[in-house]
Amino acid sequence: MGLPSMIQELSSSLHDSYFVRGEIYKQIYDQNQNPSQYGFTAGRTPCCVLGGAYNLTCVPNELPCEGRTTHILTGGRQIAEECIFCCCCRLQVGDSC
Repeated sequence: MGLPSMIQELSSSLHDSYFVRGEIYKQIYDQNQNPSQYGFTAGRTPCCVLGGAYNLTCVPNELPCEGRTTHILTGGRQIAEECIFCCCCRLQVGDSC
C-alpha cells in the first residue's frame, strides 16, 4: 500500500482530518542553498562551533548555541527547529509563510 492510497483511506475514515504530503528534503535543500530568502544568516555552517563544521554534532552537556534561530544547522547534521518550523508552516499555508 503506497502513501497516496493510505492518505485516501485515512481521509475517508477520519472525516474531520486534513492530510498534507510535502517534500521536506527539497525544502530544506533550498533553505540550505538560499538561507537569506528564508530569514536565515547561514546555510551550511552550523551555529554550534564546538562541534565543528559540517560533520560533527554539538558537544554533549554544553548550552545550546545562540544562533539556532538564524542557522539552518545546529550541529554538523542536526537541522535547527526554526528550519523545521519554516517547512511545516509552508506545508500548512503555502508559500505565504
